[in-house]
Amino acid sequence: MRSAAHSSNPSLSAESFEPVERVTNRLVGAAFSPHRHDTYTVAVTMAGVQTFNYRGEMRYSLPGQVLILHPDELHDGHCHDEIRLQLLGGLYSANTCPGSA
Repeated sequence: MRSAAHSSNPSLSAESFEPVERVTNRLVGAAFSPHRHDTYTVAVTMAGVQTFNYRGEMRYSLPGQVLILHPDELHDGHCHDEIRLQLLGGLYSANTCPGSA
């Protein structure tokens, strides 16, 4: 059995990774217009397939996949199959993410 690696940095704790805002989106045949966040976005596609434009490319997020968007980067979002899309995630301040400074 493997054990999880633990950081010896006392400034890193579970509490330091609390999101600025928790996000739950359920869309049916809808889309997000192009927009930006001033935070990191970390989300899991729970149901459906999301297509989104990010860094000049069309991307796909399938159920169970995690997506990470960097602060101030333009993106949109669409239900690929036009049935439904469910995302669960959080918006994280750049100063709480290790190595982001």
